[in-house]
Formats: sequence, structure tokens, C-alpha cells
Amino acid sequence: MIKDVLVTFVSAAYLIPITRTSQTMPNADYQPVNCTFHDRLEDYSVRGAILPITYFKDDVLITAEARIDDVFAKNGADFALLALVDGSSALVRLDKLV
Repeated sequence: MIKDVLVTFVSAAYLIPITRTSQTMPNADYQPVNCTFHDRLEDYSVRGAILPITYFKDDVLITAEARIDDVFAKNGADFALLALVDGSSALVRLDKLV
């Protein structure tokens, strides 16, 4: 009987709706990327591979050679921290990658 109560309680915890609004999410216009693409970016990050990366920055298309130092989520969006071969770095929202 106790086991049934615990299962019901745990199951009920997952039914609590979580809502987000643009007031709490500065990246409300973020379009989530495909999970396979996200996983591939994480793989490149772990391997330290230098890749040609194309992304939009302020509506300008940029292509650069870079290593993906980190892939992470913040404020409702996913980002990649790029180490460009020229020594600079760039923080790119994943939905801006081409």
C-alpha cells in the first residue's frame, strides 16, 4: 500500500504544469534546435575539433574557423561558446547557426 502511494505521489509531481512567459525568458524568440544537431555540437566540443562554422550575427552571415569550447543552456536558450582561430571568442545562440 505504501508503494502505491509513493508511485502516485511521484507521478503527480510530474503533472505540475510549468509555464514560461517572455517576461521571465529573455530569449522568448529562441527556436530549439534538433536534438541530433545539439548532440553533434557537444561531440565536436568534447573532441576539440576545429570546424568551419557559419552563423548569423545581427542579420549578417559570418563564417569562421573555430573550436566549440562549450555548449550550454541559459535563460531559455542554448548557446555555443566558440574559440575562433584568430584568438577571439564568440557566443552564438544555437538557432543562429546555419
